Amino acid sequence: MKNLIIVLTLTFILFDTEAQEQFRSSRYGYTFTIPSGWRIKDQIVIPGTDAKIVDGRGNSFIVSINSLPLEYGQMNTVDLLSNSSDKDLIDIFAPTEDNAYILRRGITVISGKEFYFIHMSSPFQGNLRLIHKMFMYNWKGKAISIDCASISSMSEECSVYFDIMLRTFKLN
Repeated sequence: MKNLIIVLTLTFILFDTEAQEQFRSSRYGYTFTIPSGWRIKDQIVIPGTDAKIVDGRGNSFIVSINSLPLEYGQMNTVDLLSNSSDKDLIDIFAPTEDNAYILRRGITVISGKEFYFIHMSSPFQGNLRLIHKMFMYNWKGKAISIDCASISSMSEECSVYFDIMLRTFKLN
């Protein structure tokens, strides 16, 4: 029965993905699928943010691309970040948060490339937390980062949507 549920869920996701809108970065050329119910946010205020996809309930999928200093331009992101401590990573990605912590970290493959990932939890509102699933890669001398951010009470429901965007993400 469990296998049947998994097969039906995957079939739905694959079928649902076919009918979705495709995002293409006009500046960098990467692409990914935007799931139903999510939309492109037009107003972006954070420098380096190339795309921000939101669901209207506080969850987001953000792609940022920033130039790297020359000394880091040819470095492998996996090598660079895997040698950092959890505290170092929190100081980089959540320097103003007193109660942020790393849930998981490691390596995953996106678009055929090894991305370093950090899953981090930080305070949000009340007892809720903001869960960041961040993926980083040194691409053509630029730091590309994907931040899948969800409110802790919606993390499981957002995972399917983040999976669609990450699975269809293609670097050109």
